[in-house]
Amino acid sequence: MKLSMGCWNARKTDSKVSEQVINQHAATKNAGRFVKDLVPRGTVEKVKRIQGEARSYFYKHSLPWKDEGWRIVPSEKYFNMVEAIGNYRMKIEDQVREFVSEYSKHVEAAKSELGTMFNQTDYPSKEDLKGRFYVEVNFAPIPDHSDFRIATAEEVKESVESQVKKAEQDAAKDLWRRLAEPITKMVERLSSDKFFKDSLFENVQEVVEILPSLDIIGDPKLEEIRKEVKAKLSSVKPDEVRNSSNYRNSVRKDAAEIMERMKGYMR
Repeated sequence: MKLSMGCWNARKTDSKVSEQVINQHAATKNAGRFVKDLVPRGTVEKVKRIQGEARSYFYKHSLPWKDEGWRIVPSEKYFNMVEAIGNYRMKIEDQVREFVSEYSKHVEAAKSELGTMFNQTDYPSKEDLKGRFYVEVNFAPIPDHSDFRIATAEEVKESVESQVKKAEQDAAKDLWRRLAEPITKMVERLSSDKFFKDSLFENVQEVVEILPSLDIIGDPKLEEIRKEVKAKLSSVKPDEVRNSSNYRNSVRKDAAEIMERMKGYMR
């Protein structure tokens, strides 16, 4: 599955102003450039924020496949993914409609903010503007080396087998990384009297819950460690850790021991 999104940048380098600033300060052309906001800040950002949420959800619930943005979505998560991205698409489209309907007002506001830097040619028409915002989802099955269409071409068959094997290896690495990151951070934060947020433990709980649905190869070692993390770390209450140095050290020790064992499985 591949998720592609586009958004009008709403910013542009003003070469004339950049040159003026460079000359004023006797600087070289490589010293910098002046980038102007074409509309008041906070307008296009609403669309960008939802697109960012959609992208985060997509990556959180999928696995690496190959370059160019393609990701593996396990079959049991397929319909949830399609529904979630569809909901994000509707939110984005609502925000885009609102932005386009207010576009003329935003341009007028920009005239006041930019002063003599305002240039009408920097602004696309409403129709062109709509095309700058998009959400596209593409689907493709993982190649099967036994497919009759490639079974007669041995070199192609080997290539497909190699792609699938690499995808499985990358997926496994990604899952180990997801599990290791919040535990590593937990060890670091609990190794001293550093302040920590509840999210230090919430992140562990989240990854423990999502891993089973993403483990497409059924890694027994990963599941073994995941269950241990769930038993020892995911039910820990942050306030109890804050209020007891002994308990804090005990939790840190459990996390550190788990991380030490994980090193033998991570490559």
